[in-house]
Parts: sequence; C-alpha cells; structure tokens
Amino acid sequence: MNGKPYLLPGSILLGSVIVACGLYLGLRERATVPAAQPEPSAPSSPAAPPPTPMNASPEPSVDRHRVEGVAKEANRSRKRGPSSAPGPASIGAASLPVHVEAPSPPVVSQRVVEVWAKAVLEIQKQTVFLPRCWTPALMRDPNPATSRYDIDMSFNAEGVEVMRGVVETRGESRADVGVCLRTMPIGLRLPPPGANFRVIIPIEFP
Repeated sequence: MNGKPYLLPGSILLGSVIVACGLYLGLRERATVPAAQPEPSAPSSPAAPPPTPMNASPEPSVDRHRVEGVAKEANRSRKRGPSSAPGPASIGAASLPVHVEAPSPPVVSQRVVEVWAKAVLEIQKQTVFLPRCWTPALMRDPNPATSRYDIDMSFNAEGVEVMRGVVETRGESRADVGVCLRTMPIGLRLPPPGANFRVIIPIEFP
C-alpha cells in the first residue's frame, strides 16, 4: 500500500514520454521523405491564330525613311516656288494643231490691176471673143468692119473676176457683137491684188 501512491504519476509520466517519442519520430520521418513532385503535364499546343478573312489584305508596312524623304522633298519644292514644268493643260494645248492663217498679200495699186486686167482680157479676146463673137458677126454682115467696147470688170481680193459689164459706144459698136460678148462666161483670174478692184478696159475688133 505504501508504494501505490507513486504508480499513478509514474504511469502518467511514462505515457507522456512514449507519446512524445512517437510524435518526434513521426515528424522526423515526414521531414526525410521528399515531397512528391507534381507530374509534368503535356505541353499545351499554342493557341491557333484567329482565321484571316479571305478578302482581307495585309496591312501595308510604312517605311518611315521614305515618308521622311517625301516630306523633305515637299518642303524643298515649296521653297523653290512653283515649278516651270508644263502642266496637263499646257501639254494638251501644245499637242493640239494650231491653225495659223496665211499672211494676206499686200494691196497693189489700181494701175497695177488695170495692167493685169488688160493683159488677161487681150488673151480672152484672141481665144474666145474673136472666134465666137466677132468672126460669126462678120460672116453675117461685114459692115461695120470695126467695133469698140468698154469692158467693166470687178475682181475680189484673191484676183477672181466676180462681175462683168459690156458698154457699147454709139456709132462705134456693133450691137450683135455686144450681145454675144454679154453671154460669155466670166471668171478671169489675176494675181491676188489684196483688195477688191473695179477696172474698165477698152477693147477693139478686129
């Protein structure tokens, strides 16, 4: 009986020692065991880029150096002022055909026109008036054997005869020949006198 009071505290102390040893050993074993490494997962495939529309064109890249060069050239053009190169309007005008009127001939004197008209009228008399008017009239009636007329002619600036009149002289002109002369076509030509002229040239037959 004398030893029993010490059994209970001894038992408690022994149990505490056992529990403490168990905890110590358990903690030590957990520290020595390496921590489980997570299994490496399969590498995930990279996300596919979003589909590009078929009709979408790639954005053009901007060349910064080229843009700066264009800006510098524009500044130099403004400093030089407007260009002297012909524009589209002037090029188009230069390519069009330009109508240049020929210079008009100088105007000659009345006297010069009279000389010209007398010369062409003499040719007309020999080639047309004599064979077509004078000779047939003489064959019908030989008298009078001479005749005189004043031929009134008008010429334009190009020298073309545009009007003619036949003036008979009383007692000196045969009427039948005068009628024939008035039926002859006009249109004699002179060198261009440069202006309109009217001349009166006398002719005599034969």
